[in-house]
Amino acid sequence: MSVSLVIFVGVACSNKTSYYQKNLSNHERVSLVEWKQEDEELSPHAMFKRIIAKLNNNTSVVIDDDNLTRKTRASLISKVKSGVKNVQVKCILFKNPGGVRQCLWQNEIKIAEKFEKEERKYCLNADRADKESKEIEVPQKEEGYDEIITVESKLTVHGASIDFNNQV
Repeated sequence: MSVSLVIFVGVACSNKTSYYQKNLSNHERVSLVEWKQEDEELSPHAMFKRIIAKLNNNTSVVIDDDNLTRKTRASLISKVKSGVKNVQVKCILFKNPGGVRQCLWQNEIKIAEKFEKEERKYCLNADRADKESKEIEVPQKEEGYDEIITVESKLTVHGASIDFNNQV
């Protein structure tokens, strides 16, 4: 049985973590950004070693970060494929039909949810959303992926109810 590495690609607040929770909970979720926040001294090399160790222990992994540039993704994939036998590398690209505005709406909803739980941090602001939407580089097979999947994340409002629908 082969182990898999799934790399999420998408701007902040494009519904990546929600998709993970609903569809890939059998994988271990890692966030290089969160690891770095927890340990500012943690090097990229150490992060790659952690991921490779998990994969070599037959734990499938999801990297739940923005991963906007080909260079960053290709470097990670190259290191993983050289350190792990029979690893399947998949990419899931998150697109929001509503563009930056949809991401900002999703961010507002997340802020409201976090305030309800008294988690007082936010995800995104308009400048960051606009910048990321211009910086994202669409994943290519040449980066080393075995499969690339595109997910459209739609925000639907029904009165007081809000749904995030992910469609492959």
